[in-house]
Amino acid sequence: DLNKKGSNGPAAVIEIGSSAVRMRVSQLRHGEIETLDALEYPVYLGHEVFNEGRIRFESLRQLSSILSKFTSALADYGCKNLRVVSSTVMREAENRSFVADQLKIHNNLNLEILEYSEEKALICSEIIRLLKQKNKMNMENTVIAYIGTGSIGIALYDGKAISVSQNVPVGSLKLHDALSTLSRENDAFYPVIEEYMDIVFNRVDIPASEIRSIILTGSDLELVASVCGAEKNGDLFTISAKKMRAVY
Repeated sequence: DLNKKGSNGPAAVIEIGSSAVRMRVSQLRHGEIETLDALEYPVYLGHEVFNEGRIRFESLRQLSSILSKFTSALADYGCKNLRVVSSTVMREAENRSFVADQLKIHNNLNLEILEYSEEKALICSEIIRLLKQKNKMNMENTVIAYIGTGSIGIALYDGKAISVSQNVPVGSLKLHDALSTLSRENDAFYPVIEEYMDIVFNRVDIPASEIRSIILTGSDLELVASVCGAEKNGDLFTISAKKMRAVY
């Protein structure tokens, strides 16, 4: 929160994800959040956690090295406000306490593992804030979905508040790993994916009749948007339901 008293100067957030470690350095200028720097480094933590249930020591050492590089970059900005967070990948790692201890000892960083409810609240509130600011669409009866590598968060926004929310424990990386034994050349590959996703989404308790619009966000969405031929407007992509069905 850049509005906190005593939060003078730049602030930074480091996110430890399933497939990348990201850092964003920002500052408050004239009431707007301005990005000073953004760094991203690929990692393979998700493969280990989703398949073996834990983060390997070698991967932890690599993670510690990446974080050292990030914090060195922060010194150039004189940044004293830093938050280090993680979500699905650390929530599901059996040795998360050991990882947090090691990052405290070797990097002097306090790792926060966000609960699903915290993660959902942060993502939804930021999406709603941005779209209201840009005045891009009617937000009534809108499904907001975060497509992550480890999970999918789904929420129904009625125009005033989140009325329904669910966490689906399947993300793009988990889906890839679960079906990795199937060859893409196999005739059954796409029917199996469709059947698997049908089972997953049949558990989502949001009646289709209540949905007016869908907002999707996540690291792979730009690729999906380009494949679907969605129209780009600033940093947002839009596509009609009719065109989406045709693409599917």
